[in-house]
Amino acid sequence: MKMENFPGDDQEATITYKRKRQVVLEAFPSEKVHHELSEEEQYCSDCHEKLKEIGSWPARKELVFIPA
Repeated sequence: MKMENFPGDDQEATITYKRKRQVVLEAFPSEKVHHELSEEEQYCSDCHEKLKEIGSWPARKELVFIPA
C-alpha cells in the first residue's frame, strides 16, 4: 500500500464549535440526582467488601416539560 502526500497535507487545522443544544440547556436551572444503593448493592459480590464512591459524572441532561 502506497501513501501519497498531497499539497497542503502538512497543515494542521483546529476546529472549535459549541453545540446549540448545550447553550439552550445552560439557560435552565439544573438538578443533581444521586441514587442511593440498596443494602445488598453496597457490597462487592466477589470479595464482600463495602463499596465506596470514587467519582460521579452527569449521565444525561434532559428538559422536563410541564404543561400550563
